[in-house]
Amino acid sequence: MKEAAIDLKCREEALLRGGMLMRLRPPPQGVPDRLLLMPGGHAVFIEFKTATGRVQPGQRDFLKELSRMQVPWRVVRSVEEFMALLDQLERVHLEMAI
Repeated sequence: MKEAAIDLKCREEALLRGGMLMRLRPPPQGVPDRLLLMPGGHAVFIEFKTATGRVQPGQRDFLKELSRMQVPWRVVRSVEEFMALLDQLERVHLEMAI
């Protein structure tokens, strides 16, 4: 599946679950091109890639910096992977509400 198709389906799914998948346009060099915002204050940088797509060196450097700062990020290669991330965020949100 192409990145654009993955992106469209994931944006729809985020909206259905009360969140937003924002496009960062134009993203600064190396910055993931999406920011997922979900209820409960959860925010995750998202970089969409196809199953065979590669993270570029500038992106890899930026993702390392996000990790150093403990800022959540994910490389997502399928709609199913994105939905699993949404499920995980929903579980965390529910656990925090208890």
